[in-house]
Amino acid sequence: MTLESILVNVPLPVIIMYALLIPCAALFIFIKYRCNTSTAGTIFKTVSIWIIIITALIGTSDTYGSMTVYSILIISGLVIGLAGDVALSLPEKGTLSGMFFFGLGHICYIPALIILVGWSWVSLVNFVVIYAALLAYFFIVVKKEIKDLKKAERLKIPAVIYSIIIAYMVSLTVLAPFHIRPYGLILLFAGVFFAIADGMLAYNTITTAPPNDMLARKLTPDERGAISLCCYFFGQSLFAVSIFKEVFI
Repeated sequence: MTLESILVNVPLPVIIMYALLIPCAALFIFIKYRCNTSTAGTIFKTVSIWIIIITALIGTSDTYGSMTVYSILIISGLVIGLAGDVALSLPEKGTLSGMFFFGLGHICYIPALIILVGWSWVSLVNFVVIYAALLAYFFIVVKKEIKDLKKAERLKIPAVIYSIIIAYMVSLTVLAPFHIRPYGLILLFAGVFFAIADGMLAYNTITTAPPNDMLARKLTPDERGAISLCCYFFGQSLFAVSIFKEVFI
């Protein structure tokens, strides 16, 4: 199946999902960064994630496929991610709780990906390269701009564990396009967008806002936050789309 045929054969529930998700997520992002009504923002974010979860559940129906170990793991990861969203909104220890739940979500995604691409030494090589890139990014870019040393120290061990988990998850998605063409691109983009979302969120959490430059203007914290959320919703939605694999393959 070619990429063009995948686009032509997009299931109706996926089309409806994005038709509902895009305005709902946009409203949440607008409210979060332009208004002070946190309750309305929480509602729109929760609804956005439920749109994704319900679409994933529809993908397990007889019309589009069936309930498999893969779909159960992906849906479990999405639901646990919803718990992570709730945890991040907590005033105390929200970041730590969020990492815990999202880490569990990735632990669901990892065996699901192994079911599709299998396990190989190549995934470990990918992991080493990706994790090395994460470490380089931290020591070269992030470490110089840490604003709260105590918070950074408190989150150090959980962050190391979480980054190992997500790096291995991404290393498996990198293999997906080579095992299932071109359907695997869906999983590759899902993993990459999730990693970008986490990277920007982590940067905003422990660093100061860099000064703006007229020639090479860096993103403000709000701009990074908005991009992070867009990547997050897109990544999670693509994991839901991957459940429709019987339609795409």
